[in-house]
Amino acid sequence: MGVPCQFVFPNDATKQNAIVNIRVATASLSFLGSLFVIFTIWLFKKYVVFTQRLILYLGFAGLLSSTAYIVGRIGFEQQDTASQDERRFCRFQGFILLYSDWALLLNFTCVTFNLFWNTICNKKTEQFEIPYLLISYLLPSLIACIPFTDDSFGPSGAWCWIRQKEYVQNATSFSCHAHETGRIFGFVLWYIPLYFILFTMLVTYAVVVCVVRRKINSWQGTFDPVVEQQKVHLRHQIRPLMWYPIAYIFVTIFPTINRIYDIVEERDVFALWILHVLFSPLSGALVAIMYGVERDTFRRYRWSNFRVSQFRLLYIRISEHLCMMTIDCVPLLYVFT
Repeated sequence: MGVPCQFVFPNDATKQNAIVNIRVATASLSFLGSLFVIFTIWLFKKYVVFTQRLILYLGFAGLLSSTAYIVGRIGFEQQDTASQDERRFCRFQGFILLYSDWALLLNFTCVTFNLFWNTICNKKTEQFEIPYLLISYLLPSLIACIPFTDDSFGPSGAWCWIRQKEYVQNATSFSCHAHETGRIFGFVLWYIPLYFILFTMLVTYAVVVCVVRRKINSWQGTFDPVVEQQKVHLRHQIRPLMWYPIAYIFVTIFPTINRIYDIVEERDVFALWILHVLFSPLSGALVAIMYGVERDTFRRYRWSNFRVSQFRLLYIRISEHLCMMTIDCVPLLYVFT
């Protein structure tokens, strides 16, 4: 017998399957987009620049997040009759999803902070790289472990996350009750911090845009070495990261609307859920699009430039990494040059 309260649309399997499948399809696009970003930065050794490493970390977070969304598709139909192993796997899915969502959010937050520090304080931020990594990848693991204290991971609608309801069965019937601890964890560990950080990111981004425009308008007149240095700083430290925070804010619009509507009206609307699952996993794909249309990346991938030299570069880069794993190896870089 199914457990209706554990599904978004318990009486309509078509809608339930559509929500899950669309979410996986969108996550797959983000997975491929994140691979593109990571591959490009690795291939052209762009990671030697700090701002490019920040984008690389975004790529890793997007890859992890999209993988969690895809893995969340496995076994969601059997949530009600799951074995102990399947329930443990569902808890693992919930943990990975919460961890990856936090890692992605904090990576975008670090990018926003980096923009603010570079723009307002006009200082380099390479010294923050290790703290960025600790905040983005270690802190989420601590947060994601908290629901284990009350066994709050489990089926939550169309996937496994912090469960909002629990299934109670006796000898003759079953019933669904709100899982109060799970709801508290959901708000305290995700929704409240998420909306606070999103508001802070939006305000910070608005300040950064205003300051950048004011600086650009002031750069007029005769040659000034200080102004030229500021232009170089803008081109290399600020401009490459400008659009990434707004991408994350964009993909959270419809999920936020859906969650607020669900809380206020206490009912699910199929159209809002479709928009939710279309946009929620899309951050990796948007990062890839913005990275691909950057002038330097676009120039490197133009077909007129992407000829034998680029395939030779790929061959050499693979050879270099293979040689790092062996002792008796002559890198192809020296064979072909």
